[in-house]
Amino acid sequence: MTKMFLILALFINSPAALIPSSAGANQPVQDTRPLSLKQVEQMIEGGFDDEVVAREISELGLAFRLSAATLEQLIKRGAGERTRRALLRQEERAAYAAYANEKQDPSKRLALGKEFLRRHPRSEHAAEVGAGNRKAMLEIFDVVGPRSELAEHYRSELATVLFS
Repeated sequence: MTKMFLILALFINSPAALIPSSAGANQPVQDTRPLSLKQVEQMIEGGFDDEVVAREISELGLAFRLSAATLEQLIKRGAGERTRRALLRQEERAAYAAYANEKQDPSKRLALGKEFLRRHPRSEHAAEVGAGNRKAMLEIFDVVGPRSELAEHYRSELATVLFS
């Protein structure tokens, strides 16, 4: 009888007893992928609370880039202030990531940097992007030579940046 209690105690305390049963196996797994434009539209049009939509956007991110036209469209569909701010924060992150990840082409990096500063002038990354833009202009000038068409295009801007 004591052996039986000992075997029962060992079984109860064994790691196999700690494995959850399959009772919860049929529960849906929460989707953690970034939100599509369609999902954001559905939440807004479905009457989800502004705070809920904003939280979902902040936690999951966006699977699309937010153009000014798309933002305006979402506002017209009923996006609230918190949702608007969450959308803009996500777009700022995506724009900065695109800028920071462009390592090969200084012209493309400069274009991304200019667009970033145009759309997000008060960003915490604004000073870094501004400095990167100046560096990209110098790289372009060095690569293409001082008499090329591209250098002529950036000459006045470069002079303003360097001598002001």
